[in-house]
Amino acid sequence: VNKAFTLTVTARNASGTTTPNYQDSAALSMTYVTPSTTQSGALSTTSLTASNFSSGVATISTMKYNKWGAIKIVATNGTDTAKTGTSSAITFYPKEFTLVFSTPPTARTFYYTNETFSGILKALDNDGAVIANYAGAASISGSSLGFPSTYTFTSADAGTHKFTGLKGTTEAATTVTGSDSGNSAAKRAGSRVNKQLP
Repeated sequence: VNKAFTLTVTARNASGTTTPNYQDSAALSMTYVTPSTTQSGALSTTSLTASNFSSGVATISTMKYNKWGAIKIVATNGTDTAKTGTSSAITFYPKEFTLVFSTPPTARTFYYTNETFSGILKALDNDGAVIANYAGAASISGSSLGFPSTYTFTSADAGTHKFTGLKGTTEAATTVTGSDSGNSAAKRAGSRVNKQLP
């Protein structure tokens, strides 16, 4: 989400071959695939002029989309709006997750075993901002602190979920990792809980 990618728009004739002398504009819009309802998403580029086309092809190397989920991008001819072209589905994932634990009581840098605390898990985009529409399933690994193995974000979470009632039952320093279960490349974030002491 919010990471630049390359979009190529090709003007084709009735035979389906590239039209090298294309000299018109084109509008870029989107249709939602998953979720299928509107997400109030925005493309960073929504229009092309004739000058963007070279030999019938326009290449946008800095295209961005600002929401989680899958969309299709639609290019519409500027003069004849009945002429359109639609991309295959493009899926956008969080870049990473952050997991921050609550601060221990004053004068302590740790929690005692079986002392409860909380942790906040956030889904972040390429710019480090919370993805408010994130509704994916986050896998949580590396801990027996009371986290579920998988948590599916809801619309009420708005990309941020607080887990309460966490606790360690053994004396240990524990690393916990949150990741998008549908994208292994997003498994980049971890957070360390303080040492549990009896």
